[in-house]
Amino acid sequence: MENRLVVFDWMRTVGIFMILFHHLPKYYLGLQNLDQDNIDINLLSFYELNRYFSLGLFVFISGYLINQKRQRFLNSKSLLKFFYKKIIRVFPLYYLALIAFIYIYHVFDPVYIIIHILGLQLLFVSATFSALPTLWFIGLIVIYYSLFMILNYQPIKPIYKIFLILFFPILMVTLGLYFQITDLKIILYYFTFLFGILSAEILFFESQLWQKINLIIPVLFGFIFLLSFFIFREYGLKNIHPIYAYLLINIIQLVFILFIYKICNSLSRKFPSAKLVNLIAYSSYCMYLFHRPLWFLMVSIMQNKLQIANQNLILFILICLGLPLLIILSYFLQRFYDKYFMRLADRLN
Repeated sequence: MENRLVVFDWMRTVGIFMILFHHLPKYYLGLQNLDQDNIDINLLSFYELNRYFSLGLFVFISGYLINQKRQRFLNSKSLLKFFYKKIIRVFPLYYLALIAFIYIYHVFDPVYIIIHILGLQLLFVSATFSALPTLWFIGLIVIYYSLFMILNYQPIKPIYKIFLILFFPILMVTLGLYFQITDLKIILYYFTFLFGILSAEILFFESQLWQKINLIIPVLFGFIFLLSFFIFREYGLKNIHPIYAYLLINIIQLVFILFIYKICNSLSRKFPSAKLVNLIAYSSYCMYLFHRPLWFLMVSIMQNKLQIANQNLILFILICLGLPLLIILSYFLQRFYDKYFMRLADRLN
């Protein structure tokens, strides 16, 4: 953990807690109607915005950190080496979480399970098939990492890479809208991921441009947030033109990312050795994967074993006991995994 960028530890901590508190109402009996397909935008505009804030932040961090070393793949051997390391880093823990989700959501279709095992759940959707909640993000990252490898594969000419960057979202929209076989979440965070890659490539946060604009970022964020909040409250995303909705989501994500970076950069300077922040950031992947299974188990025990019916008490226990327990379990699981399994990837160094 000693080599991790402190500012991104702070950003990961902010991001994971935003996701946790976004999902928490689903396990609070009085707010079960907070399903993304049934949200009353007029009452829950902030809840709706938070989804794009938190996941956009994680997508940006993924793009930035994957390109932090500005790695280039000179041949297929170096490309496969990188691919293997990412597979080892991402999939085993994901598979462990997948087993829990299969149990929670009573998934029995072998094709459905195989698609999730391969991480292709966003590429194959239908009226009867949709990706498991939370775990769809792994499918998104698999696609984005694959694009990153292609864009940094040196034998491919730059003109083809530019064509790929432009053609990919067009292809996904076509397959999603007209053929309805892909999930449009693939392009929802696409430019956010590219922005993360670009920011690391050009050292954006060390540039003169950032020094000039960072002072106005809070004001800009405040203005765009209020505008977005008003639009979400009055109209909802489903009632405005899809292109305008897409542009609005990407703009608010971009400004939010810059705003959070500014805040976290200041915090990292004031508290460069915040051990709890480092611990949470280190554990954030496991926290993301396993928070739903843990809370599902806790609510099941409280309802069925302890006969707790008071909704406020359930919420109190989930926050005061569930969150610390999640952090502790995730930390030791990640440590165990790094100690005994990541050695397979380290042998390639």
